[in-house]
Amino acid sequence: MRSLDRTDIDLLIDGVPAQIATFERGPQAETRPLALWFVLRCNEKGAADNSKFIREAAKYFRPALAHLESRDTVGVAHWCGDGSNAIDLRPTFDHNAAVKVIETITHGKAVEAERDGRKQAASLKEMVNLVLADAGESKTRPLAALVFLYDDEAADAMHETDQHSLSDKHSSESYSPWFDEDTLDSLSDALLKSSSVVYGIGPLHGSKNDAMQTNERTAAFLRPSLSYLTFVTAGRYFAAPSEMSGAAVEDILLRLHSRYELGFSFKISGRHSASFELRRDTRRMYPRGQLYYCQRFIAFASEEGAGK
Repeated sequence: MRSLDRTDIDLLIDGVPAQIATFERGPQAETRPLALWFVLRCNEKGAADNSKFIREAAKYFRPALAHLESRDTVGVAHWCGDGSNAIDLRPTFDHNAAVKVIETITHGKAVEAERDGRKQAASLKEMVNLVLADAGESKTRPLAALVFLYDDEAADAMHETDQHSLSDKHSSESYSPWFDEDTLDSLSDALLKSSSVVYGIGPLHGSKNDAMQTNERTAAFLRPSLSYLTFVTAGRYFAAPSEMSGAAVEDILLRLHSRYELGFSFKISGRHSASFELRRDTRRMYPRGQLYYCQRFIAFASEEGAGK
């Protein structure tokens, strides 16, 4: 659906019809440029499989990054279980530099992760805030798209658990060893306030002949907490063998370049729900069309007292 405009969509805020103030179309290059961030956990003792997957996947990123538009940039950041974190490469037009930095991180000396999960969570939150601050300080106001390259250490244990709805945070976070509820709240708030989006790419647990898995319920089964963040920000988690990781990046870029950015005014600060629906005539034109959007947003008061 590459030719929609504001007359094709109905907006509901907290269940009440609202007016769309601005409407920008990605297919017509009206939206902001992208700042694509590869985010990974550093090389840690006992997590060799994770580093191996990322190292093997990185070589497939090069051709995929050719799909970035001329105004888009790519950056790299990492966090470690010992509490450290860093922006390793600020957004650049040099795609090869990003791949080289990822490879350098995965070949680095393995560090010992802290047993204190709070220190790990603090490191992760600090790193994400650094990334979001970088995007916020840019004159081009890019859309920050964080692509987590991570293999949850609890994946094997989760294969025997039931799948849970991504709309239920508490059932989601209870199965993850590294995202507690406070971390999820802090990260989701920061991402929503900055209108950023989260994606994830990790190994496919199963036959390499299986298709790349992208549906939300599969993602929830494999990576509950990361999948929750992708759900909140209207992103997606991709479970794939390393040789298909490039295809996952291409899919992410296609989604981002095809996006629509809608703006509206809102006078009550705080968290709210939003829903977007195709109008009846538009649904007839696109009977199989489906909208993916952030179902929540955080309004904040401007100097004039209006909300955004």
